[in-house]
Amino acid sequence: MKKLLFGILIVASGLVFYACNEKSGFLGADALKTNANELVANDTQVENVVETSNYEADIFSLGNSTISAFSIGLKSGEIGGGLYKNMFERFPNFKLRYRGGICPDLTITSTNGGYPKTMTINYGDSLHLANGHILKGKIIVVLSAAPFVSGSTRTVTFDNFCTDSVCLSGTIVKTRTTDVNPKFSEKSDLTVTLPNGTTINRTEEKVKNWIAGSDTEFNPADDVIEITGKVVVSDSKGNGYSKTITTPLLKTGECKFITKGVIEYKSNSGKFATVNYGNGDCDNKATRTTQNGTTVIILGRM
Repeated sequence: MKKLLFGILIVASGLVFYACNEKSGFLGADALKTNANELVANDTQVENVVETSNYEADIFSLGNSTISAFSIGLKSGEIGGGLYKNMFERFPNFKLRYRGGICPDLTITSTNGGYPKTMTINYGDSLHLANGHILKGKIIVVLSAAPFVSGSTRTVTFDNFCTDSVCLSGTIVKTRTTDVNPKFSEKSDLTVTLPNGTTINRTEEKVKNWIAGSDTEFNPADDVIEITGKVVVSDSKGNGYSKTITTPLLKTGECKFITKGVIEYKSNSGKFATVNYGNGDCDNKATRTTQNGTTVIILGRM
């Protein structure tokens, strides 16, 4: 009987130890001012807005060679957006990205047609993407050289720009790496303002690897981008944390949301959450794991 009781105690203590170890994987929530589940749910929406806005800058700036070829023979200096509407007619997949085929206005300023070159992408007061996102304001991209030349930079600035009532300001600097594959390192300092007035500061260091689609300009249908890196975040509610992409994120031109990858969240006290975006299917769901267990996050409407 004593041996039986002793064995039960060992098993019970082992279960307690295991449970403590399970919870000890997520110890950083105490350092947060906002509930970890709520904070992570909001952050995944912000991440999607940032990547959607960032991708818009890529579509136009990586289409630089087509724009340059089209611009030959047009007036030098500032070239108005209306002239490029004829060019976009040649790219049906590009027009399908925008509801009703209504594209943003594009203006290009350069010196004698060379570099540096400034692209201003103007979405006006409200421009709808076919996937449901609503964009407004301007994205300004300054290209130091042709975007696929090693060491060339594209500096992206958001000017009164919002996606779905989440507004962005700040800059992203994209540098073409020396890799044979089309890779770009990104350093950004962004301020995000949520509809409720909360402001979020994000300092990012990421690498974008264009697995497919970089060689077909103005064709979002075949774009597949792998994203790695880290983001340091602080907000006006007093939360401070970092997020590291532990499994590369996958962003495609056709899906409204990130489709794959894992992000790990840490505060000064340690890890407090992970988010898993799935296996690559285009859906609006991710799973969030915290000390309280695993739940499904709805990223937005499909």
